[in-house]
Amino acid sequence: MQIHLQPKQEQLYDLLTATGPTVATIIGDGGAKGGGKSQGVDNCALLLAGELGNEYPGLKITIVRRVFADLKENHIDKMLDRYPELNNVYTDKDGLQFKNGAKIQFAYAETAGDVERKFRGGFESAFIFVDEAQQFTERELQDIQMACRWTKASTGLPPGFCKLVLLFNPGGKSADYIRRIFWTRKYLDNEFPHSYAFIHCFGWDNYEWFRGQVDIDEDSFYEIDSMCMRDEAEGACCRFHLFITQTSEGRKYNAFPAAIRSGYLLGNFDHFEGQYFAGAWDQEKCVITQQMAQEIIQPWWTRWMAQDWGFGDHDSHGWYASGKLSPTQWMQYFGGYTEWPMDVVIRYREQLVQNRAEGDLAMDIVQATPQMERKQIRRFFLSQDAFGQRAKQSGSHTVGQQFTDIMHRHGLPAPEPALQERVNGWRFMYTCLWQANLRNTNIDKERAEQGPAFFVTTECPQAISCIPMAIRDEDNLDDVERIAGAVWEDVTDEIRYGLASMLMPRGKAPKDVRARELYESIQGEVPEDVMTQRAMAMRQFQANEGTIRRASRAPRWR
Repeated sequence: MQIHLQPKQEQLYDLLTATGPTVATIIGDGGAKGGGKSQGVDNCALLLAGELGNEYPGLKITIVRRVFADLKENHIDKMLDRYPELNNVYTDKDGLQFKNGAKIQFAYAETAGDVERKFRGGFESAFIFVDEAQQFTERELQDIQMACRWTKASTGLPPGFCKLVLLFNPGGKSADYIRRIFWTRKYLDNEFPHSYAFIHCFGWDNYEWFRGQVDIDEDSFYEIDSMCMRDEAEGACCRFHLFITQTSEGRKYNAFPAAIRSGYLLGNFDHFEGQYFAGAWDQEKCVITQQMAQEIIQPWWTRWMAQDWGFGDHDSHGWYASGKLSPTQWMQYFGGYTEWPMDVVIRYREQLVQNRAEGDLAMDIVQATPQMERKQIRRFFLSQDAFGQRAKQSGSHTVGQQFTDIMHRHGLPAPEPALQERVNGWRFMYTCLWQANLRNTNIDKERAEQGPAFFVTTECPQAISCIPMAIRDEDNLDDVERIAGAVWEDVTDEIRYGLASMLMPRGKAPKDVRARELYESIQGEVPEDVMTQRAMAMRQFQANEGTIRRASRAPRWR
């Protein structure tokens, strides 16, 4: 059986067979569509089974997809079609079982429960390939990584022998995680940079798209530069230009809208299909320096805070200021031309922590807010789960109630339930970002009145990195996908609370509806405790709404 590898597939195989204390054990093979990633996995798996299987009897290799139909179509069927002799060693139950004892097995996991059940127990495999890894969440990929081991090897294994390979396109449920470890390479305290390697794949790396369409043999094809800086009109001088001008697949990807083309054709991990704020978020326009923010924000501007609280999850907290700029002021700072005053909102500070006790978290907020600024903070919008039964991390008080005591002691407002209507909130946030794109343009009255322009300062790196990571919900394209544990979800939720709760026109549901939502969010097993907590929460709600009628006495004349 002759197995041929293209250059980037050879690069992957070299990484797979490398051993030593500092070799990469988590390998990313991703980028544009059509780069030959799936075929490369099949060929590398077969080579591992044939070459390492002789030296390490019982070697196990696993190929994973989210859905069995995709696994069968893209791997099992294609391997059996490409190499008919494999039909003699394949069974539905065992996968490919070779004479030397090596085994290539195929696994799928449609839900987080499936991932946990299959990979957290006794499952182990020396090599695991996760195809379309962006369809899994960060937590699911980490669960799969736990199974990348081989404790039953009959011979000792050299360090770095077992490998996890993630194959992916830009975007998806784990976009922020994949982008962090392979693209921006921003590692956490316990992550070692040498443990990660990335191969960036493109459609023009795959000769199969050119076979029969371009008059060039494979050896000559790979001698041409991958990509050059010459203009397309100057002629096809590199594989990229050959791809987009002389192959049907390349012309197809090149004709897609800019956001899709960026991911499908160019393998860009900053701009990709499915981004919720594509067209609105432009870092060059939506981000301003902290110095500019200090010059723009005036003492009379309205300031407030917002937080997305989560039990055992990330707590994202943001500080905001909003006010009007005269036409002269707008043109001074943002260029262009306007005859109309412009509403502006600025997120000028942020805090992101995890697993922080509620009292300590409240004090973090206090200490991050300068003394002179505290009296300027008008309101504090907190996610509604912080007022419910689930939020009782200690004692009988909710996080919201404990925050109230500390905030009041230090001259800050008590938290109130944030407006959490998702679709309208996301659309309002989109509009605010879209308005920031008015920088350096001529603005008419109609556009000026469509909403405030939302800017983020350079002191908010989490917002800058998380906003473009928000992806559309496939079942409701007007909503953002919910992905538990994703940092970008917590940060963007908090920004949505901060903007919509304070600024969205007629954004609030009727008071009785919001009161009912808060009332019903408080649940528990002890009816007496539930009723007490509900009563306290409703009293706080009424205080925030200004509906408590204070007792008054008639003047006593003497």
